[in-house]
Amino acid sequence: MLATQTQYNPMPMGRLVKWFLLVFSLLCAQAWAAAPMIAGGADHTCAVLSNGTVQCWGQNSYGKLGNGTSINSNSPVAVSGINNAIAAAVGDSHTCALLSTGAVLCWGRNDLGQLGNGITTDSASPLEVTGVSNATSIAAGLSHACAVLRTGAVQCWGANYYGQLGDQTTISGTTPVTVTGISNAVSVTAGRGHTCALLSTGAVQCWGIGSAGRLGGGSGSDDTGLVNVIGIGNAISISASASHTCAVLSTGIVQCWGLNNSGQLGDGSTSPRDIPVNVGGISNAISVAAGSSHTCAVLSTGTVQCWGSNFSGTLGNGTTTTSGNAQTVSLIGNATSVIAGTNHSCALLSTGAVQCWGDNGKDQLGNGSSINSAIPVNVRGISNATLIDTGQYHSCAVLSTGTIQCWGSNYYGQLGNGTTTTSTGPVNVSSISNATSVASGTAHTCAVLSTGTVQCWGLNSSHQLGESTMAVNTSPVTLGGISSAISVAAGVGHTCALLRSGMVQCWGSNLYGELGNGSKAIGVALATVLNIDDATAVVAGNSHTCALLGTGSIKCWGSNSHGQLGSDSGPASTSPVTVPDISNAVSVAAGAFHTCAVLSNGVVQCWGSNMNGQLSGESIGGVSPVTVSGIHNATAVASGYDHTCALLSTGSVQCWGGNRSHQLGSVVEFQSSSPVTVPGIRNATSIALGDSNTCAVLSSGVIQCWGSDAGGIGGTGRNDYIPGTVVGTNGQGVLNLGTPAPPKLATDADKVFAWAEITYSQVFAPANPASQTIPGYRYRVYRGEHYLAVNDSGTARLYYLGPLSGNTVLDLGLLSDWLAQAGP
Repeated sequence: MLATQTQYNPMPMGRLVKWFLLVFSLLCAQAWAAAPMIAGGADHTCAVLSNGTVQCWGQNSYGKLGNGTSINSNSPVAVSGINNAIAAAVGDSHTCALLSTGAVLCWGRNDLGQLGNGITTDSASPLEVTGVSNATSIAAGLSHACAVLRTGAVQCWGANYYGQLGDQTTISGTTPVTVTGISNAVSVTAGRGHTCALLSTGAVQCWGIGSAGRLGGGSGSDDTGLVNVIGIGNAISISASASHTCAVLSTGIVQCWGLNNSGQLGDGSTSPRDIPVNVGGISNAISVAAGSSHTCAVLSTGTVQCWGSNFSGTLGNGTTTTSGNAQTVSLIGNATSVIAGTNHSCALLSTGAVQCWGDNGKDQLGNGSSINSAIPVNVRGISNATLIDTGQYHSCAVLSTGTIQCWGSNYYGQLGNGTTTTSTGPVNVSSISNATSVASGTAHTCAVLSTGTVQCWGLNSSHQLGESTMAVNTSPVTLGGISSAISVAAGVGHTCALLRSGMVQCWGSNLYGELGNGSKAIGVALATVLNIDDATAVVAGNSHTCALLGTGSIKCWGSNSHGQLGSDSGPASTSPVTVPDISNAVSVAAGAFHTCAVLSNGVVQCWGSNMNGQLSGESIGGVSPVTVSGIHNATAVASGYDHTCALLSTGSVQCWGGNRSHQLGSVVEFQSSSPVTVPGIRNATSIALGDSNTCAVLSSGVIQCWGSDAGGIGGTGRNDYIPGTVVGTNGQGVLNLGTPAPPKLATDADKVFAWAEITYSQVFAPANPASQTIPGYRYRVYRGEHYLAVNDSGTARLYYLGPLSGNTVLDLGLLSDWLAQAGP
């Protein structure tokens, strides 16, 4: 027994034991997660955690921390009653949260109606803003707040002395009023007495107080109506402070305007500017945050740079010297966003941690002390998808738990939850807990399980589910005859699976020979694709299929109506044909009528239809591969109906082709034959394309989608060229696919599991079951309910759960010690 090797030590934390028992007894209970974010005000800061809760710290006058008290806190406290927040906005003495439902809650000071609930009584607990139920973003100023609605309209409430509510009056409002003249806003930002909106065109409009030029229209006059910011037509994000405003352009440049007494505009001077000026030395920004007298930007490298006032170390560079030029914040190289308060700043890191620096006189750094810091310090207690595919009007994701969640159109049951009810947010696919991959066709979906079997659901009009009947299946059905699949691909009416042997088998529609077995007979039974035994990947277009071979070459079969097979083999081929001149491909993707490949040198080549520029360039398309211009570091490619996207080694995404639904992540009209960079994405790990939408999985496990949301396929509740986060199950938080164990840890854990199976075969049998994951652990389950598990964060340790320990969790010691036992 294992006890002869090391002493059993029961885990000291009863809560962890109970959690472990519950998780294992339920075989991976479902969880959802939100995308962490931070928001900062004059002297308090708030964070949205991955579980949808909100925590705040710092000064608590008027109850703006939202925990029901007015007691300051130098470490995070939970805001009362919120568990499905997706964003927060912090004003001077009030705070607001956007919920996954589209509702907005506010708390804190309310003397001017800034809580938006129709009265002027302060509240230390969240109150719902009257009449707002479809917000997509929020902002809070000194004493007012605003929300962008799904319609593109903007509504504001609170103080209106300078016309900052945008209703062309100066009458303050305790309930939301609609900003006059805006119908295409994508985000909003609020300053001390002015407000600005970023439009879908990339233009920026501002209104309210105009002194020092903070409206950016070339004058210093107040204006209750909209003022166009001069010279900006390609902004991707904006941020306003008390007296200045900044925008990140699609080129990575930052421009600022307004008051500049401390160099907060970053142009090296202290002169106010009533039109935008470039921040010196920055050409790769992805976001910007304007503080009271300083500004900070996150760069594409993950570093943060700040400029302006440096009171108490606000610039984070280890000094207190004010600078009108950008300074690099010390010790940060993996930031994803930044906020700027009056004299402090905070960054959200890719790990989910938050670091803050600068003034801490009111506990706004959240590190448990009240001492200023000129370098970043960790905020106490904050540290919080493996695969996605998208069909015509639905999308599906495999979570790290092995479960699958789908969203979008469900007319034929393609969401797999036993209904035909369309869902704009993810729903669980019935009875699947060990999926390793998923493929979404036009109206059907298939998954590969860890056992090597395949299950499918949805439309079956051409037997694409592998069922002999043609009935719709709203829940998964197991495909007979396959037990060694490693991936699956789904077209309009056919499906193919890649087997461990390197062979490919297909079933379903075969009108154009898309099953690749030398005939055009419909495939009720499995058809083995001819002459392929070394495939490493398989993809399916509308009516054609391609396989990437171990040699780096590509073979395709099926319809060739637009040259999508890459061969002069006629209008169709019932058996695989080799794509000429490609021998070093590392990735392949099939669109409706075109195909693309990433080569080993990072170049992308495409062939087939180029009607909307999906091949790149101005060619008419055809069988000859066309090199996509300007891309030399692609790692993967994906194709939709008539658009294509590449994932680059930097984690950014570039797209080209049809753009009628803004699926390129750009406001260019109709199409682009050259790649355009998707704004705001720099840490993508995989991409998937539907007919008119695009999605990316980020390194955090969060999914962002853009383009069409027809049928809810985008999962964001909006059509937009700006990437939006897929909401979580039941509309709570956001969908997070989780973080799998690091590859080295997975290898080490599996090695020890395999050793135990040999050494103690009477306990850990049958040998070599599939390893499974839950957030925080990798484990295997054996006959008789014996479990072995390894934690995937911190120092790795081996655990046992089962009848030999009385069904309590036992710590068996360091994984490294067991690796030594297992041998080389």
